[in-house]
Amino acid sequence: GRKKSPDSGVAHTPRAAVEKQDRVLVSMEIVKGRPKLLTRETQAELRDIFELACTDPFKILEYRVQENQIHLLVRANDRDSLGRGMGGLGSRMSRRLNRFWGSSGTVYADRYADTVLKTPEEIKKAKRKVGSGGTWKQLKK
Repeated sequence: GRKKSPDSGVAHTPRAAVEKQDRVLVSMEIVKGRPKLLTRETQAELRDIFELACTDPFKILEYRVQENQIHLLVRANDRDSLGRGMGGLGSRMSRRLNRFWGSSGTVYADRYADTVLKTPEEIKKAKRKVGSGGTWKQLKK
């Protein structure tokens, strides 16, 4: 295969299977040079985007916004539902954030990274592992 470059991000390895009861921790990184995500206005915009993205069979349960990263705890019926939900969320976020920032172009540094979580202990551990900087917020929708 092709040699990995120093700038390579998330590996293109097969993603793990997702079952309906599973939770998935998804991480997305913003391209360097973009505005920071921690402003009050950007946070409000992101919350609106997340609420609109919650359509059956894809639902964002909790989210955490850091300076240049977004972490989501999501539920999807299967791998295809997760892929479609994340694809829709990614394009919606790119359009809305570019319009909000008055810019154009790439918003995300790479593909999203995901980890399938099967037990409450795995969920707690994953949320702690994400680190400090911002609190986990629940979506009411």
